[in-house]
Amino acid sequence: MTFVFFLLAAACEITGYFLVWQALRLNQPWLWLPALLALAAFAWLLTLTGTASAGRAFAAYGASMSLPRCCSCWVWSALAPIFGIFWAL
Repeated sequence: MTFVFFLLAAACEITGYFLVWQALRLNQPWLWLPALLALAAFAWLLTLTGTASAGRAFAAYGASMSLPRCCSCWVWSALAPIFGIFWAL
């Protein structure tokens, strides 16, 4: 069940940040409400994962989100991801 929470949290996070970016980029203030709701859902879903292995789970979550973030930028912005930057970290 924890895996489902992480997948849903990832979807909410990407959606929320994308909507913030669109609100700023397109000067559409009405996008702020769905963006904040998506980010609130993201934070709430992360609280449902439990605390027993929270450190490892959040580290794995952060690592697993790098590729989807790059791909979403590629799809939505037509910006090619720079995968070489991960080797510098």
